Amino acid sequence: SPGNPSIALESLLTHLAAGDRSAQLSDLAGGLSGEGAGFGAALLAAADGDLATAERNLARSPQPAHDLMRAVVLLAKGEGHRALPPLERSVADNSLPNLARSYAGFYLGVAHVRRRQLPPAAHAFEEALELGLPQELAREHLVWTYNQLVIDAVLNGKLADAADWLSKLVALGGTEAAAARQNVAYVLSLLGQERAR
Repeated sequence: SPGNPSIALESLLTHLAAGDRSAQLSDLAGGLSGEGAGFGAALLAAADGDLATAERNLARSPQPAHDLMRAVVLLAKGEGHRALPPLERSVADNSLPNLARSYAGFYLGVAHVRRRQLPPAAHAFEEALELGLPQELAREHLVWTYNQLVIDAVLNGKLADAADWLSKLVALGGTEAAAARQNVAYVLSLLGQERAR
């Protein structure tokens, strides 16, 4: 549909999602105008691995969805410290659909993990799940984060905190749950001995 920027954008997104990297994509992106042109150029640049160009194109747009995409690009560039503010804005932005906010929460958790900020990471992953993120996407990250929090708590002698984190791990279910249950029992027995002393 030449001249229809909305259909051109949807077609571009469909081709990118299907893994198409043909020359036709540049033509589709060229059919976009205004903010859509910058968005299309950012999508093409990101698909080609040119994250700096993608970020520049997205930075020009005030759209909340573009702000979220820019944050993900920053995270992919290894600039988690710069990705945190736009990700936090996206999670809190009620104008975005819950699914988009849930992905923002997931990437916020990843950004915190990369900075070794584990309690905020766990909170971000949990909030992403509450917003509708499929559990299988966050599960591996949450399991790892909870395990690290357990280790940190035990090393710092905070057995009650370790038991709390292990309980959250048990609640996730899966193959880790049985081992986590045993660890909870062990940590609680240590905590009981400590309090008895």
